[in-house]
Amino acid sequence: MTNEIVFKEICRRLDIDNDGCLSKEELKKAFSCLGACVLMFRAVLALHHADKNGDGFIGIHDDDLEALAQYVARLGYKIQL
Repeated sequence: MTNEIVFKEICRRLDIDNDGCLSKEELKKAFSCLGACVLMFRAVLALHHADKNGDGFIGIHDDDLEALAQYVARLGYKIQL
């Protein structure tokens, strides 16, 4: 499995309220799983890069999640399995 596929699955599991979107708090948890520092900064930048409709959430069933996974890959994060 590629890092992007694994990261997408992590994001789907972090949708704690099952609303189909990742909030800033849920994004912070995703970046924490990657070992990131300054989690709120990473979450805000992720929203800037991946929130296609500007609603402040990353949809996990649309292009937002793909854009988020690509953004994370560009940052160079690696998922240790």
